[in-house]
Amino acid sequence: MVTLADRQYTLNAFQKIREEWKEDISIDIRTKIDFLASKVGAPTYSKTPNFKKGRRGRPKCSSANWEIIRNFKSTTIIKETEGIGKIIDDVILLLNKITKHNYAKMSKKIVEIMKKIDSKDEENLLKLGGEIFLIGSSNEFYSKLYSMVYRDLIQEFPFMNNICMKNLSTFMVLFETIEYIPAEDDYDKFCSINKDNEKRRALSCFFANMMLINIIDKNLIFDLLINLINKQKHNFNDISKKKVIDEISENIFILIKIGKRHFIGDIKWAGIYDYINTISSATTALYPALSNKTIFKFMDIMEMI
Repeated sequence: MVTLADRQYTLNAFQKIREEWKEDISIDIRTKIDFLASKVGAPTYSKTPNFKKGRRGRPKCSSANWEIIRNFKSTTIIKETEGIGKIIDDVILLLNKITKHNYAKMSKKIVEIMKKIDSKDEENLLKLGGEIFLIGSSNEFYSKLYSMVYRDLIQEFPFMNNICMKNLSTFMVLFETIEYIPAEDDYDKFCSINKDNEKRRALSCFFANMMLINIIDKNLIFDLLINLINKQKHNFNDISKKKVIDEISENIFILIKIGKRHFIGDIKWAGIYDYINTISSATTALYPALSNKTIFKFMDIMEMI
């Protein structure tokens, strides 16, 4: 029997494991880990904290506190049992169960549920459609699957395409409110901003995947890329916009990573390529708001195209 102590690994084995490891940690989790690490590593951190105890090791409980405990009632979650609320709950449940193995089955069930709504009930149809779009476009990891489900729904319910196009037309507005705050200044706000960034990137991913299955025209994604590039150019000379530039770079990277095969060779691609190439070979001295993060991100783009 081979024991753990008998096993030997070479440096090449460790390198191979590292290269094959594909699991990504979300920005939100990563920042929380970094924040905790910075606190634990601080000189003022006590590794053996002294917790004060009450008499006989237990804190005293006043009569008023006992009264609160006696009168405590657990929170009751009210689940919709009928109407549009029930339909939305059922659809959300199916969306959360979707995998690459059961996609077709789940998609068919969602269509069947949506058909329960009267075709003349525009208000509830739009309400459900909006919920589906929100969920489908908010998860970067399952974006490809959700885009396929959304395509199936558009074929059955054309109004779903209008919801998608409306969100695409207002997408650039989300880049007007990019914020940044250090974790040590306001950790809750820091986490909130990271969630907003993740949602923005998930939308970019969803729109690009919708282009791959011919729901969104390639020229609309080209226009989106050009608008993002122009926004970067507009902010390069403002040093306070460095984080804005970085966040735009993340979205440019996502759009090109997913859609590069559709872009390369198109007449509109030449100008985008020249811009990416210029920034990837630049230094931070070129513009006040140009960071190494953006330069490295564009270098990654050049490597994959």
